[in-house]
Amino acid sequence: HKAAAQDDTSDATADESRARSDSDDKSNPLRHLWQSYEAGVQRMMERDRRFIIEGPASFNNQTSDDAYYHAEPGAEDNVVQEQLAELEKRSAHFETIMSKDKYEQARAAGNLRFSYRAMQAALLINLYQEEPILNQASQLLRALVDIDELMTMWRQRHALMVHRMLGVKMGTGGSSGHAYLMDAASKHRIFKDLFNLSTYLIPRHELPPLDEVIRNKFAFGTEARA
Repeated sequence: HKAAAQDDTSDATADESRARSDSDDKSNPLRHLWQSYEAGVQRMMERDRRFIIEGPASFNNQTSDDAYYHAEPGAEDNVVQEQLAELEKRSAHFETIMSKDKYEQARAAGNLRFSYRAMQAALLINLYQEEPILNQASQLLRALVDIDELMTMWRQRHALMVHRMLGVKMGTGGSSGHAYLMDAASKHRIFKDLFNLSTYLIPRHELPPLDEVIRNKFAFGTEARA
């Protein structure tokens, strides 16, 4: 009887914990939004995995023979494995944006510059850029990307000019010349994190609708009061 009572107590505690978690999710619509986004990502990745494994035939009524008509014998297996490996890399990117610990690890390794909150905010703006209150924020992010792109293009053109004038000789400042400049152009990207935001976009039909509480917070003052 004592063991049964302990089991009942454990079950009740677990039920209370789940209920508390559900309540927290409902009281925190932003957390619920990210959970819904993550579910949409998982569905998208599963569809991509099926497409790779089963081939186009499962999606557009083609036969597998038609899909690999030009492939060499056994080549399709190698292609599938390569595509699955790429899919796993994409999955790892999504895990980074959904897990603060993994994000901070990538940031510590120098792969990211934005803080976790800043990156999620930028992603949220991109996902819901059609919302009126986010329109100007979206334009600002695009302007920052434009600045970074133009700076990178200027550095690359400068490196090409040096290559044309000096070949592979040492640069006037004592650097390795063209090789150094091209490396600098690819490394010194101020807003590279904003360029990578497109990695985390998902199909529109998978995008969770905004909760009314969040929508009101996004709205202009007069709209929210209305």
